[in-house]
Amino acid sequence: MSHSWQYIHVTRLGDIHLAVLGKHRFDENVVRMIADELDRLVAEEDCKKLILSLSETETLLSVMIARLIHLRRRLLDRGGKLKLCDLSPEATQVLESCQLLNFFDIAPNVAAAKKAFGR
Repeated sequence: MSHSWQYIHVTRLGDIHLAVLGKHRFDENVVRMIADELDRLVAEEDCKKLILSLSETETLLSVMIARLIHLRRRLLDRGGKLKLCDLSPEATQVLESCQLLNFFDIAPNVAAAKKAFGR
């Protein structure tokens, strides 16, 4: 099943899905829409290996962090994995202050994230 995505750009890299968040003004509504699209990707595209690039995201709102935690849990429940990459220094600092840097699997870039999946 193929979707048209409004808030994320999705590319298939073999059995890995790469989702890049578009450059948006992040408020609670936009975060909800992004989370809905990521949930649809996991549920409807048989996504078990997901790389989420935050290259266009300067910082993370608490509501976005909560949605990332949910997404990670959802993938783990399906036998999958989530890898975050391309985090800005500000986003990294937010995750560090929330003591979540070790909770998420974080790679410096897409190539490193892809390699970490064993490619």
